[in-house]
Formats: sequence, structure tokens, C-alpha cells
Amino acid sequence: SVAGGNRQGWFGWEWYENDSVGRLFFDGEPNLGISLDYELAFTAFQQCAVSPQDSAANLCLYQQALMKESGGPGLMRDPIEALNLFTKSHERGNYTASAKLADIYRTGALGVGVNFQLAGEFAIAAVERGNRWAAERLAMQYMNGQGVPKDTEKASYFFTLLSNIM
Repeated sequence: SVAGGNRQGWFGWEWYENDSVGRLFFDGEPNLGISLDYELAFTAFQQCAVSPQDSAANLCLYQQALMKESGGPGLMRDPIEALNLFTKSHERGNYTASAKLADIYRTGALGVGVNFQLAGEFAIAAVERGNRWAAERLAMQYMNGQGVPKDTEKASYFFTLLSNIM
């Protein structure tokens, strides 16, 4: 079992194949006799995060970060660890983590303090990696000159990116 450190899953898959085992513990699944258990979910995501498959590992790193950001039953909230996990996921190419870091620095969440320059850098990374939803906030930063040079043409470009997905 994941609790015992065994990487072989209930369904014969190794844990790193996807984040399904972590999600089972995170949400609980009464039909399978699985109770909600954040500590086991976090452990499953940790094991998944060492996957040789970058997409699976990034998803699990991101899930760990979300859990540490908010805490939950049996799992202490840890903003510093959450920030480190979001950053590690961003560094491995997760565009959702890039967008999340942009929001964290834009709002000063997790105790980092507002930093529009870093918010802009992370938002640009998110958009360049394919996260078009980050374009709206980045456009607003260009409109207002927050952390990036004021540039209405770039703002318009990023608003256009967003409108192309709606």
C-alpha cells in the first residue's frame, strides 16, 4: 500500500502512472471502502511526483502544493512548502503552476508580499507555455504598468489571446 511505501498500486499500476491514487484518498471513495485521508493522499502524490514521466510528476507536485496551501484533515497547512512545491512544478514546465505563482505574487498570498515584477514573469511563462487564462491578468498588468512596462499594444494582444479561448 502507499502507506507502507509500496509503489505497486491496487490496480497493478505503479503510483507514478497518474495521480488517481492520491485523488482517491483526497476525495475518499466509499464504494471502494476508501475514507478521505489527506495524509495518505499527500504521500501518494509525493510518490507520484518522482515519476520519470514529467507530466505525471508535475501534476502530482502541483496537487501537493495545493494541499499544503490549504491544509486539511490530518495535513498541516504549510505556505512555505506550498510555495516551494509550486515553484518546483513551474521549473519542470507546469503552466498551471506558473499561473498560480503569478497570482500568488500579484496578491501577496502565502506571505510572500506583493511583487508585480515576479507576477509578470510567471504570467508570461504561463502564457508562453500555453495557459491562455493567465493572459487576462497579464494584460491588466500591461494596461496599468504593474511590474511590466505600461504597454497598451501588449495588453491588447493578451486580451486577444484570452478572447480566442472563450
